[in-house]
This record gives sequence, structure tokens and C-alpha cells, in this order.
Amino acid sequence: DGTPIAVDIRVKTDNVEKIKAKIEEAFNRLYMKNLGTIYKDLGSARMDGLSLLAAVTLHGKEYLFRNRKLSDSSIPRRLKSMEQLSVKLEDYKMDSIPQSALDRACKPSEAKSATKTAVNDLALFIQYLQNKSLYFGENPFIMFLTRHRNFGAKSTDQLIAEADREKTLTDDVLDNLDKQIRDARPDDAHATGLLLVRDTGITLDIIMQLYWRDIIFDGICEGSCQIMVWDNTISGATHNFTRPVSAFDSSELRRRYLALLERDPDIGNKQILAGVSKKSLVAYCRQSLLFARMDYGEVLRARTHATGGGIQLLRSNFENRLLHYCGMVRKSERDYMMVRRLSNDVTVDNYASLSSPYGQMRLYLLLCRDSRYALPPQSKRISVCQNAGLDGKQTQVTVPANSPSHTTKIKVTIHMRPDEVFSAAAMGGLQIRTVMGVPEYEDVEGPVEGGGSDE
Repeated sequence: DGTPIAVDIRVKTDNVEKIKAKIEEAFNRLYMKNLGTIYKDLGSARMDGLSLLAAVTLHGKEYLFRNRKLSDSSIPRRLKSMEQLSVKLEDYKMDSIPQSALDRACKPSEAKSATKTAVNDLALFIQYLQNKSLYFGENPFIMFLTRHRNFGAKSTDQLIAEADREKTLTDDVLDNLDKQIRDARPDDAHATGLLLVRDTGITLDIIMQLYWRDIIFDGICEGSCQIMVWDNTISGATHNFTRPVSAFDSSELRRRYLALLERDPDIGNKQILAGVSKKSLVAYCRQSLLFARMDYGEVLRARTHATGGGIQLLRSNFENRLLHYCGMVRKSERDYMMVRRLSNDVTVDNYASLSSPYGQMRLYLLLCRDSRYALPPQSKRISVCQNAGLDGKQTQVTVPANSPSHTTKIKVTIHMRPDEVFSAAAMGGLQIRTVMGVPEYEDVEGPVEGGGSDE
């Protein structure tokens, strides 16, 4: 409340050092007794006349806890980095930190990642104080970052990796790649490698070790295809990462396998990419992208990667496809499809449920959402897949959607007996609306042709 606080100190000595010790002891007792009031006053006081370290001590933890992007475990480390940089500027008040002192403290030419993070945190921290009307001076760190625009920027490899990860191929490029794959001979191992790289997202090391016996045909349903991938580097055990592929990949792998089987009955024990080196496959994928009219600069911008820019673009496009076209919003599903380590998490939620028959069917239906990788129709009429039931009395007709973002409208005429039942359902989380009707027929002699109409 502004009332001065006084304390009486009585000593029976003329020793200066003992007198100073008694004064310091009394001060400490008084300070601890009124610590709550002191911090309450400082919490609402302006920071202009204080040092940066004092401001971080008072409000640094509060600022970091309000940052929802930070986890609770990272807050102490970030606060320590802010305090360490503030100690180097302790001789200056917040509103009078010279740029030369920041240059000496941060050393832009040789700054480590922790220092760069601390500079960004302190710049936002001072903005936080300004927004709370606790500081009315200039933000020296904003000026520092303006002078050193490359300070805090990521390395060239990191920037390239992020650009590749966010890059997706256009529909024209994908169509041209499809044509290259379809037109290739069945024994063209390089074209098969391009197919596996583009539509599986699996690393080159795993693709080079695949055998034809690792391909499971008709495992989920008729016409489907799965790839068995075994990994023994997780927790010292062997885990099965069997994963489905799209309808287009299933058709192409089946075509190649049947053609090679006629020549060699023992093809199952042969490697899929026999005679193909990793280096030649990297060059082939890059060349295929250029032939598909991919921008030359986009293909070659990531040549610093060991796997080459073409491979990186294809794998990044596949991950983008899983997220935005197939709707795999759960990261565990995308990691499973790309045979990632899953952060050593092999629990039911992140591993076992995906390798089960139900999980495999779910992943396959999600892949079917992306009609860009579906089988092209053989004619202008919609191509359907008709399968008879196990009892011979049930017939299933599957109509592929043209695009998950557009409505597919069809009109079907069905001939049914009185004891038959009709049902319609949408797969992969899509919606369906049916309108049933019975057409009117003229009264003529003889059997009546027709039945119900479903639109």
C-alpha cells in the first residue's frame, strides 16, 4: 500500500563486518516476509527500467506456458536458453540494449540452434510484454532479426527437405507417369521400381530387398494386392508391416507377375528389382519425371539428397496423397503405410490394429478414395466389378467414384424377383443417396421386362 517498512537493528559490537552481516540478515528476513507483495507489485509494474534478465525472471515462465505450441517438457529448456542469453545483456536496461551488444552476445555467423531459438523467443516475449502494457520501449530483437535476415534460417538441406515434403505432383504429371508404367514391358524392372517408389512411399533400401513372393494377390478382396514388409529393427523383434496398394498398382503388379511366371515358374523366389542398382533406379525416376513434363528445376533442386530429388518428390507426393486425397488424418496410419519406425510404438492403436484384417481393409478403402490412382474405365460407360457371393445367391457390384470431391451420379436398371433384396452402401467414408422407383409399363401380352430403378 506504499507504507515504508522499517526495522530496528541493535548490535553490541564495533566490528564493521559483523554490522554488515546483521543488516543483511535483517534485510533477508524482511524480504522473505513481504515476498508475495513485492512480486505482486513487480508483476504489474512496467519493465522499461529493468534488465532483460529481471523481466524474464518475472514473466518468462508465464509467457511460455501461454504458448500452446510448446509441450510442458520443453518449457524449462526454452526458459533456460532465454535466461542464458539475458545474462549476457545484464549490463543494459531493456529499453537501451544496443545492437552491438546483441551482435556480441548472439554471434550471428556462428550461432547455434539454441541461440537462434532463444532470440526468437525473446523477440516474441518482448512483444508479449508490450501487448500487456508492461513495456513501452522498442523491441531490440526485432531490429536485430531485421538486420540479420538469415539469422535463424534453416540450413539448405532442411529447406529443400521441407519444400520436397510439401510438394505434390500435378494431375498431368501423374497421368504421364501412368502412361510410362502401362506402356513398359513386364520385364522392365526399372518401371516396376518407379511404380513401387511412387505409390508405396517405402524407402529404397526396403524396395530393393522385396521378392515376388512378398506380393499377396487377392488377400483383401478380389483384385486387391498387398506387399509384405518385415522389419526386425524395432525393439529387437520382427514386425509385419503388410500394407495394401491401390487398384492401379494391383493391376500392374499382377500383369508383370503373370507375364514373368510364364517364363520362369520359380519367379516367386526372385527379387522384384533383380539386376537394378539403387543408383540406376534413382536416375530412372528422375528421368521419368522429366519425361512426364515435370519442371526441370523442381526435379533437380534436391540433388544434394542421397536418394536424389526425383525419389524425394515421389515419396513426398505419396504422403501428400495419403493426407489430402485419401483422408489418412492419423499420423500413425501414414507412418505405417510408409513403413516408418512409429517411434518404437507397437501398441494396438499404432501397430496391431493396422496389421489386422480389419485394419488392412480400412487402409485399402482409404486408398480407394483417391480416384487418381484407380483403374481407368475401358469405355465411356462406368466400369463395375461384379463378384458372386460364397453361397452363389449374392451378387455385389462396385462402382468406383470419379473423384472424392465430386458427386458421382449413376442410373441403374435392376431385374429382381419378389424374394430378392437390394441394398446400397458407400465405402471409404463416402456418402450415398438412393432414389427408388418402379417404371410404368404398357399392358402387353407376354413377360414384362424391367424392375426397379436406382439413381
